[in-house]
Amino acid sequence: MPIHKKKYTTPNVQHFSLNPPGVKSYLTFHFKPRWDLLSRKDALAASKYVPYPTLPCVLIPIPDHPLRPPVMHYGWIADIDFLLELAKELNCVRMYMCSADLYGPDDDDLDEEDEDTVDKECADSAPAQELLTGTNKPERGSRESKVQYAARLAGWDEYRTLLNVVQIIAKGFDACPRTLSLSSTLFCDDTPIVISVFTNYDLDNTQLPTTDVLDELARRLGLQGNARWYLDSSKWRWDDNGQPY
Repeated sequence: MPIHKKKYTTPNVQHFSLNPPGVKSYLTFHFKPRWDLLSRKDALAASKYVPYPTLPCVLIPIPDHPLRPPVMHYGWIADIDFLLELAKELNCVRMYMCSADLYGPDDDDLDEEDEDTVDKECADSAPAQELLTGTNKPERGSRESKVQYAARLAGWDEYRTLLNVVQIIAKGFDACPRTLSLSSTLFCDDTPIVISVFTNYDLDNTQLPTTDVLDELARRLGLQGNARWYLDSSKWRWDDNGQPY
């Protein structure tokens, strides 16, 4: 009795961020479809790729197919310094969490002794101590800019601050895609933050952004050049549907 293999159809999605029909791109080893899972040891080698200006069709997810491609983000590597400076202008800086942030100053569940303990924990936290006394200052990281270093010494929570900025910009821009997010990408031996406009798993969205929307978004977020496709830092492997990364 003949066995009929299930046929899968690649979605017919047309967008300037995707490879035109018939165009093939060079695929490094981790972008090629594979059933065997790559190990974490392969991550370093996988980070050495050139971001795609247009997405190869093989990386477009096929509905119901048991093999899923890695998550790809269409966007830009974030200009951290610009966004941190913008956070000051927008007055949306977020500080590192401490016990006081969890309870609040007038929490009814805390007695007087507990409140004193919370206040001391917050005052003794590393960011607060560095800001108020100038002691215990950590060294500047090898990939850390002067702006990032100063923000860290002042107790800024960098990621939450950047997220605040992006959310404020999105709210003030009516045409901003709802899929806009901050994500971590695997790229050049590192995991830089990417401004992700959408991913390859959002291609069924009928309202993908136009070039005008992308240009305006880039202007507001201090981004240079055209958006490209970047590999997600955690979901960077082909995945057998139902199997964890």
